[in-house]
Amino acid sequence: DYGFIGRVSKKNDELTEEYRRITKQYKDLQAKFRHFEISDKKRFEQVWSMHEEEVGDLVAKIYGH
Repeated sequence: DYGFIGRVSKKNDELTEEYRRITKQYKDLQAKFRHFEISDKKRFEQVWSMHEEEVGDLVAKIYGH
């Protein structure tokens, strides 16, 4: 039998471990978010550049250059 102090101490240990686990999950999620944010930005810039080039080609065709 743990007694009151033992039960409180055990509950404190459990909550501390749960806090650590959730904090790690949160940090991992932040890292994934940053990764995809960078990846998405790079992809957007690639597509934008491609479209910009296509528009430039079309403008050149229109003006006969």
